[in-house]
Amino acid sequence: EAFAGTRGRVIFASGSPFPPLSTGAGGTFYPAQANNAYIFPAVGHAAVLTRAKCIPEEVFLEAAACLAELSSDRDLACGKLFPSFSNIRPVSARIMARVGKYLCDRGFGERPAGLVNDDWHGLATASMYRVPEPKL
Repeated sequence: EAFAGTRGRVIFASGSPFPPLSTGAGGTFYPAQANNAYIFPAVGHAAVLTRAKCIPEEVFLEAAACLAELSSDRDLACGKLFPSFSNIRPVSARIMARVGKYLCDRGFGERPAGLVNDDWHGLATASMYRVPEPKL
């Protein structure tokens, strides 16, 4: 309804997944799913890494700005407001890195001992849980 009512100009995100829609002009529109999967885990992990004393509201704006920058023009053109969920690990690492640096730069957190050469992305990636390989 939102797509039809705005003649395709809608910016739409839902908490639940929706299947792709045919635009009628040979294109496909991919309704975005907006939930807590991208922002809250990355902010929480960054807060733990930096031993943040608090998480002010502006941290979530910084995380949202980072997420917005990770969406390509091509994705945006077909209604994908966020990077593909299949890329959640690298996207989360980018957000976590940016938020960790933000927290420390503004005095809300401490620089982690494992931070080398200001490589926040490397630290974020290295600190993420990995499912162990099954023993065969």
